[in-house]
Amino acid sequence: MAGLVSSLNTGALALRAQGLALQTIGHNIANATTEGFSRQRVELRTTNPQALGDLSVGTGVIATAVRRVVDESLESMIRDARGDLGTLRQQSRALERVEAVVNELSDSDLSDNLGRFFEALEDLAARPEDAAARRQVVEAGEALASGFRAMDDRLRQFRQEQDQAIVLKVSEVNRITSEIADLNRQVLASEEGGIHGGTANDLRDRRDQLAKDLAELAGIRAVETERGALNVLAGNDYLVFGDEAFALTAVPVTDDRVLVSRIEFAVARKTLTPGGELEGMVLGRDDITRRFLDGLNELATSFMQAVNRVHTQGRGQKGHADLLAENAVRRTDVPLDEAGLPFAVEDGSFLLDVRSKATGRVDSFRIEVDVDGIASEPDTTLDALRDRINQAVALAFPGQVEASITTTNRLRVATSSSDLELHFSEDSSGVLAALGLGTFFSGRDASTMAVSGTLRADPSLLAAALSTTPGDNRNAVALAALRGQAVASGGTATVEEALTGLVGRLGIDVQDARQRLENQEVLAQQVLNERESISGVSMDDEALDLVKHQRAFQAAARYVSVVDGLLESLLGIL
Repeated sequence: MAGLVSSLNTGALALRAQGLALQTIGHNIANATTEGFSRQRVELRTTNPQALGDLSVGTGVIATAVRRVVDESLESMIRDARGDLGTLRQQSRALERVEAVVNELSDSDLSDNLGRFFEALEDLAARPEDAAARRQVVEAGEALASGFRAMDDRLRQFRQEQDQAIVLKVSEVNRITSEIADLNRQVLASEEGGIHGGTANDLRDRRDQLAKDLAELAGIRAVETERGALNVLAGNDYLVFGDEAFALTAVPVTDDRVLVSRIEFAVARKTLTPGGELEGMVLGRDDITRRFLDGLNELATSFMQAVNRVHTQGRGQKGHADLLAENAVRRTDVPLDEAGLPFAVEDGSFLLDVRSKATGRVDSFRIEVDVDGIASEPDTTLDALRDRINQAVALAFPGQVEASITTTNRLRVATSSSDLELHFSEDSSGVLAALGLGTFFSGRDASTMAVSGTLRADPSLLAAALSTTPGDNRNAVALAALRGQAVASGGTATVEEALTGLVGRLGIDVQDARQRLENQEVLAQQVLNERESISGVSMDDEALDLVKHQRAFQAAARYVSVVDGLLESLLGIL
C-alpha cells in the first residue's frame, strides 16, 4: 500500500509540473507581441529516488524554476546599438531641418540676391549719374541683407526649438530612471535580495526594456549586481544606483545670443555629457546648426567688410555734413584693434577731404592709424583718433570741422558750415569700414546686416566715383569687381563660391548622415533579430510544447486515475 501512495504522489507531482509548464506556455503565447518580453521556460528535474531494499525507485518530477531565455551579452549589444542609433537619428534630423530652413527661403535665395546686387552695381557703373540706378543698388543691397537676416533668424529659432526638445528629453530620462529604481526595489523584494535570483521574470523584462529605451535616449551602460539590482551609468556617472535615481536638470545658459540648456545632475551640479538622442540633439544644436550659422555669419562679415572698404574710398554725388559712425567701441581708451569692432583694423592711414561747395576747393588731411603694438608709439584709440582729426583740421577750419565721441562710444565727424562737405578716401587701415563711417552696409554679422540708414534716406551719397568729376564711375566699377575677387573664406573664394560651398557642404553632410543612419538601422535590426531568435516567442515552438505538455498532463492524470483505482481495490480487500 505504501508503494501505491508513493505512486499517487508521483502522479500529483507530474500534474503540478506539467500544469506549470502549460501555464508558462500560455503566458508566452499571451505576450508574443509584447515589446521587450523574453520567452520563459520551466526548468524540470527528477525528485530524489526512494530506496526499496536494494532498489532505487524514482519518485517523479519537480519544477525548480521558471527562467527567462535571455542572452545578456545581446542585451548589452542592443543597448549600445540603440544608443548609437539615437545619436545618428537626431543628427540626421538636425541636418535635414537646417537644409529645410535654407530651402524655405528659396523665394529670397541668397545666391540670386547676390547676383542681383552685383548686376545693379554693374548697371550703376554704366550710368553713375542715374538716380534710378542708385536706388536700384540700395534696394538690391537691402534685399540681400534681408535674406541674410531671415536665414540667421530662422536658424536661431531652430536652435531654440532644439533646446526645448532637449529639456523635454531630460524630463523623459528622469521618468525612466525613477521607474528603473522602483523596479530595482521590486526585483530585490521579489527575489529576496538575490536568494531566489533571476525569478522576477516579468519585472526584469520591464526593467530591461526601460534600460534599452534609456540607452536610446542617453547612451547608457547597465551593470547588474549580484543581488539583482541594475545600476545605470552615463559615462562614469550613475543615473541609477540600486533603488536610487539621480535626476538631471536643464540649466539655461547663453550661447551666441541664444538661450540654451546645459545638462547637469540636479543635486551634484555636475555637467553630464550624454549619448543617444540627447547627444545627437546637443550636437544638432551646438555643432550642426551653430556651424552653419557661423559659416553664414563669416560670409556676411567678409562680404560687408569688402564692400564697405571699397565704398569708403569713393565719393557720392554730394558730400557729408554730419557723419556718425555705425559701430561703437567697447572703450574709447583701448587700441582700435582691441575695441570690439566688427572688422579688422590695421596699421595705415586715411584721407579726410573737406570741400568747399562754393569754390570746389578740396583740402585733404592724412590721418594716421597705428595698431602695431610697438611700445615706442602708443596704439591708436578712439580718443586718439578724434584728437588727431581735430588737430589736423584746426588751423584750416577752426571751429568749422570737428570730431567728437558720442555717449554711446561712436565717432562723429561734422561740419558746422553750410559751405563745407566731408569725404573720406585712401583708407589703407580699414578703420573707416570698422567704425562704419561712410559705409554701404551697417551691422557686424548676418543677424544685423542692413544697408546704411544714411544711404537708404539719400541714395545720392552712394560712392560711385573717386572724384567730383561728372560721370566718374571708378568706384562703382571697383564695387562691381568684388564679384570676381576672393574676399571670402579667408581670401580663398569669391562670395558666391563661398555661399555655394556652404550650401553644398550642407547637402553632402545630409546625405552622409542619412547613409550612416541607414547602416546603423541595419546593424541594430540584425542584433534585434538575433535576440528575437533566442528570446522571442515562436508560435510554432509553443504549439509543439503545448501538445507535448498536454499529452504529459493527460498521461499523468490517467496515471493518477489508475493508481487511485488500485488503492480503492486494495482498500476494499482490506
